[in-house]
Amino acid sequence: MQAHRIEVRPNHSLSWRASRRIILFLAIVTLGIGLSFASLGLWPILPFAGLETLLVAWAIWSVQRRLHMHEIIEVTESAIRILERGPRHIRERFFCPRAWAFVVERRAAWRGHPSRVFVLCKGREWEIGRSLPAVERSALAQRVGRLLGPLGSSGMPAG
Repeated sequence: MQAHRIEVRPNHSLSWRASRRIILFLAIVTLGIGLSFASLGLWPILPFAGLETLLVAWAIWSVQRRLHMHEIIEVTESAIRILERGPRHIRERFFCPRAWAFVVERRAAWRGHPSRVFVLCKGREWEIGRSLPAVERSALAQRVGRLLGPLGSSGMPAG
């Protein structure tokens, strides 16, 4: 069997450039409103307007940074490895001999919540496909289960 590599990436609906434009627009509007109130003598509003702008910029930056993180699932003849790749690093998060590994898709305990997919090995588990929609997460579970072989997938209920 040849090695198989699956990359799981979140949907990037907003680029860094568009994010910067949104931050700039919000900063201009927020600070413009703050300056207009300051010109009326209500200067204590300015620090809060600046703080709000910084908070929104930080939130957008952290979401964009998280969108650049993705999973790499490698299934070889002898093992399964799950790596996490970020903007500046690749880290191994999970390693297991292939013979001991299997995939479980667990239904959510509450209605309306998405199911979760785990790779289990010798009492350890690692969630895969967190950034995917439910349909794609199920397809990922089936694909990885097929790659692991006849014992590689299980329909265990949530536990």
